[in-house]
This record gives sequence, C-alpha cells and structure tokens, in this order.
Amino acid sequence: MTLYAVFRTEAELAEGAAEAGLALAGLAAHRIALSLNSIEPRDPTGPPAYGSEVKRLHTTQPREWLPVSAAQSNPSDGLYSEQVHGRPRYITRRGGEWFASELSIGIFAELARRGESAVRWRIDSERKGADTGTVFVDWGAPLPTLHSRALVLCTGLPPKFGTIATTAIYENVPRSIAARVCTSLGQALVID
Repeated sequence: MTLYAVFRTEAELAEGAAEAGLALAGLAAHRIALSLNSIEPRDPTGPPAYGSEVKRLHTTQPREWLPVSAAQSNPSDGLYSEQVHGRPRYITRRGGEWFASELSIGIFAELARRGESAVRWRIDSERKGADTGTVFVDWGAPLPTLHSRALVLCTGLPPKFGTIATTAIYENVPRSIAARVCTSLGQALVID
C-alpha cells in the first residue's frame, strides 16, 4: 500500500511520521545519487570473435546498429554488439583496447565520447526557489539500474513513457539529483 501526504518542511514530515507510528526512511534518492560513480569502460575483454556477426552502434534516437566486419584490422572506437550463444554481448572499444559493457552503460559511455546528451530536465514551476522538475531520457538510451532507481525514488512511482517524444519521464526530481545522475553518466544537465 502506498500513502501520499503533503508536507511543507522535512520537520513536518518527520513529525507526521512519528505521530502515525512510522519510521522516516530519509532521503534515499539523494543517498543513491551521491553514491553513483562515473561510468566508463573499465573491464578489459577480448575483441569480437573472428567471423562472428558484429554490429556497431550508429545512433541512439532511434537506436540503430550497423553491421561491421569482425575481421577489421583497426576498428574505430565505439559500442559494439555480437551474438554469443544466442545472446548479445556488448563491448566498447577505446584507444585500441576492448572493454566489456552492459548495454545501458555502453550507450552512455558512447554518448559521452561523442559529446551528445540524451537527458533533459525541465523545472516544474516558475515560482521563486523551486528546484524540482521533470527528467526526460531518450528511449534509445536506457538508464542503468541505480540511476533509474534514484530518479524513481523522488516520487516512488515508475517513469511514464512519452510516445510522441519517445522519452522516459521521471517527475518531481530535484535539480541536484538530476545533475548528479547526469554527471555520473558523462552527460551535461540540459535544462529545457
């Protein structure tokens, strides 16, 4: 069961929780956001298997992969995918070296390498002192689990999905949390 209550200050919230016999869990979204490390390829791995079907990420919005040759002598930096036992394996090439990657981390590392952004924040209100807003993330760039969790915990609700702009929409996100999520993803906080 989820119960929503409106409070003006954190002290009022703590008092209300105590009166209801509930424990105040604190600011989980802030704690998670502060714990996010910078994503970057770190785990060395081998190149794609010779003769395997390899694709290179071309664009993220929409997500498009282009076939490349696994036998290519000096492939360019980027995010690659190959099928291994029927499952995708994602690997990133940086400076002549190969690194293992998850899809979401690989996409954001590639966006950072290209200097592109897939995350935007829009303030909820024009009132003075307002610092909460809505985060929009392009569908082609799925957030890593902890990054998504930090944004979801701002409301306790899953993201909405915008079909026209093809974005995941996270509401009631403080600017500080949005900025920390973006920084750890190698993204600049784009403010709409």
